[in-house]
Amino acid sequence: MKNVLFRIVLLAFGLMTSACASIEVDVAGPLMSPPEIAGQAGSIQVSLGSEQSTRYTFTGDASARPPNLTTSSSRTGGYIHGNVGYAVSDWFQISVGLIPGSVGTPISVGSMITGHLQVIGHGNAPGPKFAVYGGVITNSASAKGDQNGTFGPGGFNWKANAWSQTLTASTSVGYRFADVGLLVYASGGYADQMVSGGIEHSLSSDGSSPAVNYALPTLKGRTTSAGLGILFGTSTQMGLAARQYFRSWPGDSATGGGESTDNLYSFQLRFSY
Repeated sequence: MKNVLFRIVLLAFGLMTSACASIEVDVAGPLMSPPEIAGQAGSIQVSLGSEQSTRYTFTGDASARPPNLTTSSSRTGGYIHGNVGYAVSDWFQISVGLIPGSVGTPISVGSMITGHLQVIGHGNAPGPKFAVYGGVITNSASAKGDQNGTFGPGGFNWKANAWSQTLTASTSVGYRFADVGLLVYASGGYADQMVSGGIEHSLSSDGSSPAVNYALPTLKGRTTSAGLGILFGTSTQMGLAARQYFRSWPGDSATGGGESTDNLYSFQLRFSY
């Protein structure tokens, strides 16, 4: 029984360490937001939401000497975010946000700054709505472990960092129904995206395995989106959205690059003061 438990522990440890050897980062796509801001000038809006994203994997094993950087791939990922918005005027709101972690990549952090112009339909008053908005979203991820010595002795430290940047602009049009406190809207957006990073391998104690830095390639992609959303409530609001992502990313379809289409979903909870 002890041997069985010991083997289970070793297997679990092996799975954990092998999973940590990959280096990947989430890349935010086009923003999708309801066509409403907090309201009158000076109002504050606090929101918490979840988003799906493009997750770009540079290599599945950053511990290898040298790491294999020819098997990069992209797939659907996800992250959570919190935002605080301030209504500079009755029609314009600026927001700052934090991305504390991505789903499946616990050592990651990101930020966002966005601007939201409500062109038609002041605050959460009933009637037609139209808004334009955009911003900059960044994300970074890190990993570390022991080298897998292809040449020289293994077991010495490595660390890797990756980062992403998204420039996005979107529009949103909808209608708020006063009797039921419901806003229905449609949105379209565009995003220019970039990823890059590096992997550092430490010098072995006997000097036979030198220190080396492997630069991760700087890659660019673009994504467009179209979707539908609903928002319940006025001062306290809950929103759901569904959309399609149309990605154009480096690589071929076998590795998740090239042209691809995904159905994505998001959630948002907002409080206005």
